[in-house]
Amino acid sequence: MSNRIDKATKNYSAALMNNTKWRKTFTVIADTGIKFRVALVSNHKYGLEQVLRNSVLNETHIGDGCIVGGPIEYKEIFGLQVARYESIRNPQNGANYKDDAKSIAFKQAIESLGMYPIEVTEEHIYIHGYEQ
Repeated sequence: MSNRIDKATKNYSAALMNNTKWRKTFTVIADTGIKFRVALVSNHKYGLEQVLRNSVLNETHIGDGCIVGGPIEYKEIFGLQVARYESIRNPQNGANYKDDAKSIAFKQAIESLGMYPIEVTEEHIYIHGYEQ
């Protein structure tokens, strides 16, 4: 598996993240409970939205059973996408509203870790793993 990943990552001019930064990022995700999507170097499409089922993170990869499609080596991650707004239903009146509390907490926690390749758009927060 590692040879396939190494071959795919040679197409990029620079790696923007390392194992330590990814592990810290996923720790923040587990702590905040925010939903996320992952895109792999083999396919730049973001996968299913998911939550980190547990915070068992290894030095070089996310273990099997932690996220859908695991195990995943950190160097295999092209990018991470987090929705800025979560749709929440008010149980008292049934009205839906957009809440950004988790994305604000996530962004603040990531920014407190130092220099990360983060991009914020109207709808999403991205962390880029590679520069093309």
